Amino acid sequence: MSRSGLTAATIGLLALVLTGCGAGQTANTAADRPTVPGINVTEAGIAVRNAVVESTTNGYPAGGNAPIRLVVVNERYEPVRLVRISSTDAQSVSLTRAELIGTASPGTPAPAPGQSNLQLAPGGLYELTLQATGLREQVTGAGSIALELAFDNNTVFTMDVPVAPPLTPPARGEPIDTHH
Repeated sequence: MSRSGLTAATIGLLALVLTGCGAGQTANTAADRPTVPGINVTEAGIAVRNAVVESTTNGYPAGGNAPIRLVVVNERYEPVRLVRISSTDAQSVSLTRAELIGTASPGTPAPAPGQSNLQLAPGGLYELTLQATGLREQVTGAGSIALELAFDNNTVFTMDVPVAPPLTPPARGEPIDTHH
């Protein structure tokens, strides 16, 4: 190989190596954040999407209750049943609302509110509201609540559900009059 060919190959290799250095932990994509603030998990054809503790300005006191919202999707070809909801951060967790918001199976009935043993149809998307009752500690705006969902196909999700950010920014104090 000629000397100019070797120099060109070396410069090309050096440019390739230096370009790769930008893909480390400080790359622009390392700072990406999901557009949805909640927890998303999938296992065995069951998906939990956007699980969040509803936002509040003052948090939730110890001994109080906290609502949790989430969407559950049955991506399986057969029904699956939600058989247990629990939390180590609360005395109990109950299902207060279940709404069928989408389905791949026409004619799928909507679940009854308050049902604790909820059957999820194949292809069904269900918006659930849970109530964590008797919180063991205060939950602040930066906090989370441990949640466990168990299904009859032996799938168990254990997750720390974060408090959602407020939908509106907090009110600010009186504006400063700069026109004296």
